[in-house]
Amino acid sequence: MSVDPSWIFRTVTLVTMLFVPLFAWRMRGRVFAIFGFVALSMSLIGAWVTEVRLASWAPPLWHTLACLALTAGAAASGLHYLHLVRARLRDRAFRFLVSIPGQVFVAASFMAATILLGFAWSRPTMSKAVPWSTDVRMIGKPTVTLTVCSKSRSFIA
Repeated sequence: MSVDPSWIFRTVTLVTMLFVPLFAWRMRGRVFAIFGFVALSMSLIGAWVTEVRLASWAPPLWHTLACLALTAGAAASGLHYLHLVRARLRDRAFRFLVSIPGQVFVAASFMAATILLGFAWSRPTMSKAVPWSTDVRMIGKPTVTLTVCSKSRSFIA
């Protein structure tokens, strides 16, 4: 019986996204809990979408390895934010094994979320954005026609 790595990753991210802010609220207060929730939710949602897109095109072995790496990153970021509740300087091993990988995961997942959000709302380019973009005239001057917007009040300051 094999366990689906996607299920493990999604469970770890969901537990991290819910438990860490609740723990922070209890131990440090509402402001830090909201900060932790926003930071973790933006990055973990990006990681979820990345994992789903990876599952659609990556070979099974690559998808399994990516899920394990994403799970380790999500766990490291969760541990890092849990330890930020009691802010103090951690030893070198903790910083190199938990804090740095956790923050790299948060930053990379946040960037992935913004990029994938842009892909989700992409629109086709307008073919008539510039009147002469598709018509090259070698002789004479191009004619430009101004098309007035149907809502003339958009020009009112």
